[in-house]
Amino acid sequence: MTVADYNRRVSRALQQAQDAVGIRSAAEFARRIAARSGGAPDTSTYQRWLRAETNIPAWALVMAAEEAQSSVDTLLGIGDRDTERMSRLEAMISDLQRQMSDMQERLNRQPAEQPQPSTPDGKPIVASAIIVRDGHVLMTRRRWDEGPLRWNYVTGQVEPGETPEQAAVREVREEVGLDIAVERRLGERVHPASGRYMVYFACRLLSSHEPSLVDHEENVEIRWSTLDEADKLLVPTGGIWQPVREYLQRAMVATT
Repeated sequence: MTVADYNRRVSRALQQAQDAVGIRSAAEFARRIAARSGGAPDTSTYQRWLRAETNIPAWALVMAAEEAQSSVDTLLGIGDRDTERMSRLEAMISDLQRQMSDMQERLNRQPAEQPQPSTPDGKPIVASAIIVRDGHVLMTRRRWDEGPLRWNYVTGQVEPGETPEQAAVREVREEVGLDIAVERRLGERVHPASGRYMVYFACRLLSSHEPSLVDHEENVEIRWSTLDEADKLLVPTGGIWQPVREYLQRAMVATT
């Protein structure tokens, strides 16, 4: 089996594991694998794996199989009648088993995984970054609707071990490629459309770079919007939340 054949086969197995878990976002599944492995792969690396553009480490398949509660053999499509292919893959499976043992030993030495941050009633916490420049606020359009919610600010769920402020900084970098600093918390609420617990932050850009669509899995469009344009984009979810509106009215005037 060539390296190219191996990469294609393993990339299909990774995609099957992601589908089995029911996660549509490659970025989120990459973070799940990273949490199990103790740190790797970033979103762009994982997407190259799925496209079979780079060598895929065997540990990634092991972690994906554990996440999907499946076996490596199952993900690779090796069945009882598949003796010829099993023979060709025997060396690879042996290596996977060795790496699985090494990885399990490594994980056993690490502290227990931290729980997903949530409110006392179990609602996931989502950070929302309000970024203003030249009288406009940065908006993103989701690939999939969440009820009536399609357009929003840059948002993302708080990961284990993160504060909401840290999540806002990370999500902006991962989704639109910008570096920001959180200036202050604007408020928090249960979003009327998604039911998620939202924490809103006023954020300051740290560079003059233009945003770019980094995470194509979650978003399909980004734009700088005026206050009126943002209000119209958010009409399906009740318009701009009042504490955010009050901040935007001040910030947009200050940056024009």
